[in-house]
Amino acid sequence: MVDATMAREVYDVRLLLEPEALRRSITRKASLDAAQEALERADSAGDKADRSLANRDFHRALYLPCGNPLLARMLDEVRDQAALVSTVAWATIPSWEREAAEHREILRLALADDADAAAGALHDHIASFVRRAFPDDEDGGDAA
Repeated sequence: MVDATMAREVYDVRLLLEPEALRRSITRKASLDAAQEALERADSAGDKADRSLANRDFHRALYLPCGNPLLARMLDEVRDQAALVSTVAWATIPSWEREAAEHREILRLALADDADAAAGALHDHIASFVRRAFPDDEDGGDAA
């Protein structure tokens, strides 16, 4: 079962780890070709399942080359739970287009070697998702 508490817990972990992993990928000058390919797959996805898989692949392509295999494995473990939250949220509030635009901006900053701005944009992207998906949560705070 997905509720706001579970979503906030999952996204809190992502907020702590994923922007830093992206920052490290950028500073290592890692290839982000797989992220670009995932964006293209998401844009041409024929259904929600394909788009969801492309979304997961996009985020993984940002953190996988961070240079810390333990960090990448930890984020991999969170991915399935985040996908469950996303699937439930997208059924209620389809926000694919907004998120695709955010993904393009994150990748643009990453490819420009602006690690801090890319990490900040990724943080904002993750934090805003739960606020949009669970607007009536009584905490009213963000996932951070």
